[in-house]
Amino acid sequence: MNKWSFYSIAIIVAAIASFYLYIDARTLDVKKSELPVDQDTAIQISQRYLAGGWKDPVDLHLTPYSMKSTTETKETFVVDIMDESDPGACTGYEVVVEKQTGNVIEKQRLNYCD
Repeated sequence: MNKWSFYSIAIIVAAIASFYLYIDARTLDVKKSELPVDQDTAIQISQRYLAGGWKDPVDLHLTPYSMKSTTETKETFVVDIMDESDPGACTGYEVVVEKQTGNVIEKQRLNYCD
């Protein structure tokens, strides 16, 4: 293996790793005036997080995710989202959004049929 092949492979691997790190590190731009997060903003953050790539709020009605319920704790909102892409599956997600920052702390897949 010559020197240029090694450099080419290293550059490709670095580009792929950078791409995945960029996608994983995405954050929602929440204005300071919107903090602390209220219930409606927590629902929107959860839906956009599940839609991937921080979908524009105008297009959220096109996604298969709808809010089922919301629970407020002292520091977080726990948002239950139904995945309507397969109506018979009864699946969804529980997304925990921190009030002070608007960050998604946890995402857990749930089965609502049980």
